[in-house]
Amino acid sequence: MKYYLRLFNTLPARASIQWYRASSYALRRNIQTSALPTPPATVFSGIQPTGIPHLGNYLGALRQWVGLQNSAPPSTKLIFCIVDLHAITQSQDASNLRRWKKEMLTALLAIGLNPDRCIIFEQSRVPAHSELMWILSCVASTGRLSPPAKRVMSLSDPFQKMSKSALDPRSRILLTDSTSEVQHKIKRAVTDSINGITYNPGSRPGVSNLVEIYAHMQGREDFEQVANEFEGLAMKDFKERVAECVNGNLEGVRKGYTQISEEGGDKFLEEVIRAGSHKAAENAEETMVKVKRALGLL
Repeated sequence: MKYYLRLFNTLPARASIQWYRASSYALRRNIQTSALPTPPATVFSGIQPTGIPHLGNYLGALRQWVGLQNSAPPSTKLIFCIVDLHAITQSQDASNLRRWKKEMLTALLAIGLNPDRCIIFEQSRVPAHSELMWILSCVASTGRLSPPAKRVMSLSDPFQKMSKSALDPRSRILLTDSTSEVQHKIKRAVTDSINGITYNPGSRPGVSNLVEIYAHMQGREDFEQVANEFEGLAMKDFKERVAECVNGNLEGVRKGYTQISEEGGDKFLEEVIRAGSHKAAENAEETMVKVKRALGLL
């Protein structure tokens, strides 16, 4: 395992990311007394194994995971799950699913998740996950979930969210797309014939989507200000600037993905996911004991 850790530590340096206060932090208890100290926070999040993530996955969730890892207090427990059991709610080809899980894990490591700091596991390797789902379906009502995730829209249809299920591969940017592929996809992105760059998702959805992509890649949320900075540019020049920004941010991810795939391979990935799933199972067992005792099952 030491070899694999050395391999992980040689991956390209990642850009610094501002800490994103994820909605999972709402799980932390707010009541503090001298007799009952606040327990350490736990952050849990998951992603379906759809293969190599696209830019929407990265900006909407994955980059925030890395930000939490790099900025959360050491006492915070970080648990990130590849939800392969969720994936089989739709018919899947077994060989494709196995490949997509490996690609997803490789991508999670390539963006900067460190298995020494966080738990990365596959849902199907922790039986307690399914057991708890059954118990909760029996005794708990479904609450509201309002994840503050960023939404990146399709490059070919800016009224639709960027998705792997879209038929047109030019509608999305994968994290492993080459420099030229990113340039080509953004060059072909649907915009409009209006002169200048402005931000108005209602009347200029395509241009506004590119403005948001540029801003998110820079860690910004001031979309109108970003548009003002490019107001006098021709659309062709603006798209080139967006492509340069995306490529600059994804360069380290691409290199990391290639290095893990070529130098680590399947053996490395299996070591990582097995170790993470073992840690997750131990953590889950502690929770299940508490749940079963509360319900009279123990």
